[in-house]
Amino acid sequence: MVTRKKLILWSAALVVAFAVGFLPRYIEVRQLRRELAAAREQAEFVAVRDLLAQAYLEVTQNNFGTAGRHTTQFFDQAQELARRLGDPDRRRLLEEIVPSRDAVTAGLAKADPAVISAVQDLFRRLYSAPAGR
Repeated sequence: MVTRKKLILWSAALVVAFAVGFLPRYIEVRQLRRELAAAREQAEFVAVRDLLAQAYLEVTQNNFGTAGRHTTQFFDQAQELARRLGDPDRRRLLEEIVPSRDAVTAGLAKADPAVISAVQDLFRRLYSAPAGR
C-alpha cells in the first residue's frame, strides 16, 4: 500500500513538474505566434501600400501604362488582403478603396490626367492609415 501511495505521489509530482515547465513556454509561444501574425499582416499592408506609391509616382510622371500595371497589382492584392486582415480598421479602409478600381483603371487606360487626383486621394488615404499596431 505504501508503494502505491509513493507511486501516485511521484506521478503527481511528475505531472506538476511537467506542467510548471511546459505552461510558461506554451503561453510564450502562443504570444509570439500572435505577434508574428500581426507583423506579417503589417508587412503585407505596407507592401500593398507601396504598390500604390509606385503607381502614384508613375502617374505623376505621365507613365499611365506603368501606373496601370501597378494599380492592377495594387487593387488585386488589396482586395485579397481585405478578405484576410484581422485589423478591422485596415480592412474597412481597403474595402472602401477597392470599389474605385474601375474609375482609376478607366482613367489610366485613357491616359486622362484627371486620374492623378483619384490616385493621389487613394495614396493620401492609405498613407494616413497607421502602418503598425
